[in-house]
Amino acid sequence: MKTLTEYGKWNMHYKTFYRLTLSLPGLVPLLFYVLSLVVGPSKLSNLLVMSLVFGGLQYLLFAAIMFYLIGRIASFRSVRKLFWYSPFVYVLCAILGTYALEFSKFVYENPIDSALDVAGFYFVFGLLFGYIYCVIIEVIFQVFKTKGWVFTGDRNLN
Repeated sequence: MKTLTEYGKWNMHYKTFYRLTLSLPGLVPLLFYVLSLVVGPSKLSNLLVMSLVFGGLQYLLFAAIMFYLIGRIASFRSVRKLFWYSPFVYVLCAILGTYALEFSKFVYENPIDSALDVAGFYFVFGLLFGYIYCVIIEVIFQVFKTKGWVFTGDRNLN
């Protein structure tokens, strides 16, 4: 059986790889939702779909900012550094997005208490799951780089 590289040069740019990884947290819950329509809902599919409901707009803001920044940064090392800072960028976007949604509803009764609750929630869970995701993506990136499927722009890094 031939490998992908034997059929031709299958070599994606590192910026493309990192941009594609931005779409996974949105696509995976949607895939589970579609599967739940076929085989019936499960607790996992419901949980993943609810993650889109509660954090989807905030993640969309984060993904748009990161997509733009990845395009503006010139070096592989800088994009990689941005990748490892991205959970902090997500937490900031999530907090700002949540406040924008809450203030647009005019339902804030205790802004100080609510602000601390939301910020604490996103700091703990946003950073925890953000860095778990970063480690998974880093492992996938290293496998792709070893196979020659990702080009970093510097022949010494491949």
